[in-house]
Amino acid sequence: MKKWMGFLLALAAIPVLSLRGFGGRDVGKLQPVQVVALQAEGGKLQLQTDTGDYGRGEDLAKALEDMNKTALGWVELDTAEYLLLGAGTEAYLPQLEEYLRPSCCLCSVAGEIDMTQVGEFFRLHQPKRTLAQYLAGERSLPRLISEEGRLKLVQE
Repeated sequence: MKKWMGFLLALAAIPVLSLRGFGGRDVGKLQPVQVVALQAEGGKLQLQTDTGDYGRGEDLAKALEDMNKTALGWVELDTAEYLLLGAGTEAYLPQLEEYLRPSCCLCSVAGEIDMTQVGEFFRLHQPKRTLAQYLAGERSLPRLISEEGRLKLVQE
């Protein structure tokens, strides 16, 4: 009798759980990115991806939330292989640890960079500093420079 009662309770719970949902995301709507750029402008942070998505906010969470409001899908930063850091954004790296993989390569940037070129360029010229290494105390960063439409990586 107890077995039947448990079975009936479990059966009755199915409609309730299906109405509530499970809070997951549709895999087809995920927007994986390869390159993320972080800039600080006028007291706000700006995130930009190689997929053309961008967001602005007072902190990283708000910038990411802003990005996901306009993106065609849900932007997943943990797929990023490369992070480009604008001037004065290194202080946000401990917060980015929540969103990026430890193996994500870091690079500082100077000037305007065409985000569509960076992924292919880095496949041939790999930056030597990762997020994990930086957070462990290795503070020197490679520098990505755009000169006359061409990218150049300066590693120390």
